[in-house]
Amino acid sequence: MKPYVGEASSDYTDRCAYARTPSSPKCVSRATVHVLVDDPTHGVVALATCTEHSPHARAAAPVVGEHRYGSFCGLPSTRWAGDRCELDDSGCEPGVSR
Repeated sequence: MKPYVGEASSDYTDRCAYARTPSSPKCVSRATVHVLVDDPTHGVVALATCTEHSPHARAAAPVVGEHRYGSFCGLPSTRWAGDRCELDDSGCEPGVSR
C-alpha cells in the first residue's frame, strides 16, 4: 500500500504519526525527523516521524523540506524555517516560511 497523508490533528505530540492504516494505532516512538511534503489532497503539511518510519513520510508526497525534529516542531504558533521550526510572533497564522 502506498504511504498516505492522513487527517490533520490539533493535538500536539512529539511522537511519530505513522500508522499503517487510518484505523491502525499510531507509532509510539519519539519523533526524530520533521518532513514537509506537498500532498495533493491536503496541500503543504509537516509530518512528524521516527527514524524507522521516515521513509514512509518521504514516500507519501513530494518532499519540500526536512529537518531534525526539535523542541518547537509541531507546536502552535511556530513555523517551518528551513533547518528548524521557530516561534512565530507575527500574529499571522502559523505556516511555512520560504
